[in-house]
Amino acid sequence: MTEQFGPYRLESLIGRGGMGEVYRAVDTTKDRVVAVKRLPAAFAADPGFQARFRRESRVAARLREPHVIPIHDYGEIDGQPFLDMRLVEGVDLGELLAREGALEPARAVRIIAQVAGALDAAHADGLVHRDVKPSNVLVSHGDGETDHVYLVDFGIASAATDTRLTGTGDTVGTPHYMAPERFTGGEVDLRADVYSLSCVLYEALTAQRPFRGEGMPAQMYAHLHHNPPAPARARRGVPAGLDAVVARGMAKKPDERYARAGELAAAARAALAPGTAATVELGDAPATTATLPGAAATAGEARTEPVGAAPRRRRGRVPLAVSGALVAVAVTAGVVLLNLPSSGGGTSPPPGTGEPGSSLDLVAEAGPVVPVGALPESVALTPDGRRAYVANAADDTVSVLDTRRNEVVATVPVGDDPGGIAVSPDGTKVYVANFRTDTISVIETGNNTVTATIPAGRGPDRVAFGPEGSDRGYVTNAVAGAVSVLDLRNDTIVGTVDVGAKPFEVMVSPGGGQLYVTDFTDDSVTVVDTAGGTVTGTIPVGTRPQDSAFSPDGRRAYIPNESDGTVAVIDTRSRSVVARIDVGAQPQGVAVAPDGESVYVVSAGPGTLSVIDAAANQVTGVVPVGADPRDVVLAPGGRRAYVPLGEPGEVAVVEFAAKR
Repeated sequence: MTEQFGPYRLESLIGRGGMGEVYRAVDTTKDRVVAVKRLPAAFAADPGFQARFRRESRVAARLREPHVIPIHDYGEIDGQPFLDMRLVEGVDLGELLAREGALEPARAVRIIAQVAGALDAAHADGLVHRDVKPSNVLVSHGDGETDHVYLVDFGIASAATDTRLTGTGDTVGTPHYMAPERFTGGEVDLRADVYSLSCVLYEALTAQRPFRGEGMPAQMYAHLHHNPPAPARARRGVPAGLDAVVARGMAKKPDERYARAGELAAAARAALAPGTAATVELGDAPATTATLPGAAATAGEARTEPVGAAPRRRRGRVPLAVSGALVAVAVTAGVVLLNLPSSGGGTSPPPGTGEPGSSLDLVAEAGPVVPVGALPESVALTPDGRRAYVANAADDTVSVLDTRRNEVVATVPVGDDPGGIAVSPDGTKVYVANFRTDTISVIETGNNTVTATIPAGRGPDRVAFGPEGSDRGYVTNAVAGAVSVLDLRNDTIVGTVDVGAKPFEVMVSPGGGQLYVTDFTDDSVTVVDTAGGTVTGTIPVGTRPQDSAFSPDGRRAYIPNESDGTVAVIDTRSRSVVARIDVGAQPQGVAVAPDGESVYVVSAGPGTLSVIDAAANQVTGVVPVGADPRDVVLAPGGRRAYVPLGEPGEVAVVEFAAKR
């Protein structure tokens, strides 16, 4: 197509947005190729559109920053407002992500830093962009190292003191990237752009929008009520420190965000450096421990956490530095709190068979710590308790642990980024969810080799099975927002159930009739009827629920909430939370004793295993287990616990013995 538009020969349409059409054009008076943006004729008669288009022209023309496209001229031709600017060859970030997928973290951060430069310049001029999104980030052709980025479309930019964008007060912008105050009519300033830029950073790192759902109502609810998403949780290879950056940038309250876009960019660059972490006080150790009557305790010192105090995810969690000693307690009854060794193997006798009357009659004793693979994420035991299988997320392997000798006897390569692991009810197979390859690896326990690889939906994360004799398994699909149903007879997926935004853990009730699926973005548990494959309820439980476990009779379910340091106790008959138990910062895994009288919870913050009296719903003791505990499983009989320690790459073994 060619069209003469004043002195410009419009040669081809190269873009269209809410505020106009952009053409590749030749300025015939100056004999140069330019980009011409003009307001379509259908909108040109609308005073509101004309005013916003002129505002963009004035705003963009007065900004002198390398990441704002230079403006040659602007005005009107035959009643149509236009903008003459430099022609930049490239694609917008949205197109780039659609074509190439998620960007390498360093490239994503370089792009965001350049956008931040443009925003800081606009903010210094008293302007708020209000529509920062991937399609408004133009990436010139480069090799990833030499990308030059421009922030475009200042059409709805306004003075920082404005709270409305149109005469009617309608909210203009793109809801997937809008700050909460944009929906509520609150004061809007430059921190709204910081929020939007954080959303774009998340999308550049993951190729996913921050929150699922289309349309204004769904997005408004998500931005107002859902926790910020964690990019390192959504994509392997993203430095865990970027979770905290996104979380702070997307804080609900503007005062809790970065003060400038440049601060966000600087924090993102710092998060790329290994081992870089700032610290924030979390409080004193006694608040996260409990002792029995008559116990003497030595208070631990304050703990530290990465800047932003963002909730940490399970996979590739932000490292936690511990200052001072863990709590050490000498007691005469109940659970003995003993420090476990920090490394090394060792041997111990097989689990005993002569249990005392109940799990409340046990005390904890120091056991070995067994080196396994890199970043052990979860652990499962064979029904006889003689083998433990540990999924190592960072080196794509499963470690096979002989529990009688407490040593690794085999290492099995599996798929990319294994997370969840479970043993079939008959003990003959192990199923491993490979998050990045959308598969399940099936390991034969007889020879510890992978015998099948099953396509298992998008982002398979955790696996669970029904009771003994069941032929069904269940796999959460964190990316697809579903649970896949696995037929164990032929190892195939036979159905799916849509359950929510980011399903994480799935547990099957003792009778096999219900699934409890935790969703760490919706802060809830979704209840699924296994017979009909339908969702029958949703239970709000706390902030970022992680693991789940049922009592043996199925009347209680226990859900650790990572961000509020509690375990929610659910009455499964009324489907309501009947108690919340403080267990320490960032609880991760939970297990229930075979007799149902004790509940065990590992917390990543203090590196402990809390023991809960199920009847009283209170912590009766705390066992330090080591850095970064991620899961806990009990041996048959409940006399031993296995705890994967993510950052050290070890499994801590906690022994339980009868009171002396």
